[in-house]
Order: sequence, then C-alpha cells, then structure tokens
Amino acid sequence: MASLQNKKGVWYGIISLRRRRKKWVKIGRCSKTLAEKILTKMEYDIISGNFGLLVIKPIGFADFAPIYLEKIQKTKAPKSCLNERGFLKNLTAYFGNKNLASITKEDVENYRDLRLDKVKSRTVNLELIALSSLLKKAIEMKHLEKLPWNKIPMVKVRDARGTNFLSVEQVNRLKEASSPWLYPFVCLALHSGMRLNEMLWLEWSQIDFERRVIRLQNKPGFTIKNLRPREIPIDDDLYEVLQHHFAFYPRINALKKNAQAYSPRQERQQHWVFCHRDGSRLKNFKTSFRNALQRAGIQGIRKHDLRHTFASHLTMEGVSLKAIQETLGHKSINITMDIYGHLTPEHIRASVNRLPYRSLRESKVIPFPLEKS
Repeated sequence: MASLQNKKGVWYGIISLRRRRKKWVKIGRCSKTLAEKILTKMEYDIISGNFGLLVIKPIGFADFAPIYLEKIQKTKAPKSCLNERGFLKNLTAYFGNKNLASITKEDVENYRDLRLDKVKSRTVNLELIALSSLLKKAIEMKHLEKLPWNKIPMVKVRDARGTNFLSVEQVNRLKEASSPWLYPFVCLALHSGMRLNEMLWLEWSQIDFERRVIRLQNKPGFTIKNLRPREIPIDDDLYEVLQHHFAFYPRINALKKNAQAYSPRQERQQHWVFCHRDGSRLKNFKTSFRNALQRAGIQGIRKHDLRHTFASHLTMEGVSLKAIQETLGHKSINITMDIYGHLTPEHIRASVNRLPYRSLRESKVIPFPLEKS
C-alpha cells in the first residue's frame, strides 16, 4: 500500500491509490528507521480515514440501492421516493451487485440504449437522473471517488410531453356540462393549476378569502411534490365559486345548478373543501368527470389536463414562464419551459405589436437623400 523513496537525502512516502495512481508525501530529512515509523503511522491514518486521502469502501449496486432509498426518505416527497424505487428496480436488474467503483460511462450508455428500445426517452432520462443521485450519495458516503462521466449521458432527443389542453370554447362547454358536485372542482383546477392531490387534500383553512390566496403546505398524511409550499392567487371567477362552495354543499346526483341542488353546509363539512356528506375527505371525481366530458362532447382529456389548460393559456397570454413555474410549483423553470416553452414564440412575436410607443403611421423611416452622380 505504501513504500519509501529517498531523493537527495529527503524521504518520501509513496501511497498507492486506485487505478494505479500514486501519491508522493514528503517525510523529510531523517533516518530510514524514523521514516519507516512515520510511514507506518501514515498507513494507519489512511486506513482509519484520518489522513485526508479518500479511502473507498467497496460496495455493490444491489447492496447500496436500499441504503440510498432509506437516506432519501427525509429529503424527498413520498411520491418521489416511490418513483425512485421503481427506477432503481430497473437499474438493479441491469447492474446487479456490480461494484459501484467499477461502473463506467460505457456501462451507463449501454443501459440507456437498451432501455430506449423498451420505454420512452423521458423515462430513460428519469432513470439516469436517479442513477446520478444514487452515485452522488455514494460519493458522500465514501463508496465512490467520482462520477463515471463528466456529463450525464442523457437522451438528446426527448419525447414531447403530453400537453393536451382545452380551448376556450371547450372550457365553457365543460363548465356548462359539469354537475353542481363537479363544478367547483373543475373551476379550481382551471383557475389555479393545482395538482389533483393538492385539490383533494385542500382544507378550508388553507384558503385566505381576505388576501385571495390559496396556501399549499405540507401536513400530516400529505406532502407537496418537491416539498415546496406555495401560494396561488384566486381570480374573481374562482373567488365567487369558492365563496358559494363554502356556504353550500352540492347534491351528488343533481344535474342542474339551481337552488334545489344545494343545501347549507353543515359544521362537519367545513374541514375539507371536497368531502363526502359525513365530512370525510373525498378521494376522486372519476365518474362525474367522465360523465361531464361525455355531455360536453370532449374526448382524450384527463383531469391533469385541466392543469395543462391553466398553464397553456397563461403562456399564450404572455405571462412569464417564471411566474407560471412558481404558480405550478415546478422544481425548476426548465421543466416549465420543457412543457410550455413551445407555446411562446408566436405569442411573443405578436405581443411586440402591443408596445405603447409604437407609431400608428405607416412608416417612420427617415428618407435619406440620394447622392447626385
């Protein structure tokens, strides 16, 4: 592991590192006996981890994966942990218990290419991101010296994400076709861009009617994706709907929005925004949403597409992607740009025509006199 070398009367300790690398450590001018004692002390410090050199503790991929999953429980949302568990299952099936330190960039590229034949490129990229996170954790825990790549070999051409969204005319048809039971849910999704679980776990205490904001926060039983609390502004239409929904409880079987479709909300129904008659939290709107789509003559739309509708129309109205990112709760603006960025160019070009200092005349070009020949 270590040896002595004397150069011009100066003793050096030569420490063997991984991949045939060596590190020279100056001991100084002294007797060979003393140099040997110092070298022995160096070796002991290296083994105990007190010398400052990285000592790799070998571990296999399959052995480290459960350790990594346990470590991220406190730093990532439960759903994210569940997703990573699925990604690591596929990665473990490929790498087995191969030593982490022996994984090369070529191994990762081979895995990427193999998976591309089976799943979409976005899924492959998510698996590669999970692999990167695992290896970075391995570096922290001294199982690995460095990542096997300078840049993670992601798939260059990614599949376009599904961005189905409703037109203004379809939005109006869906609202009209929604039963009193479904209508507040549809309005909340279309006017706030909230995720499905965020709406189903929403409590009346999180709605500030005075400030006109919805406060999304982590709480027992529910954590926001990315663990990032945020506030969502309430527009005039949503404010009116929520005020009415706070005062009246809708009948599940009513099809028309009239006085008979509602009853005064009881005390037991004042905790959850969407609840059963007994006050317990509602877990889905699956049947009523499907029926409303059929009545409206709309196909190929999911509940999550109401969130896409909210963000897409804001983008096309010229709202900045940064503001949309914060409202939607995306971890990075790159995610927002990836999904909605393609909607902006035409509208940006059109918006420059709205500059307040544009001239209304045909031309403001100054005519230069022609030179006389």
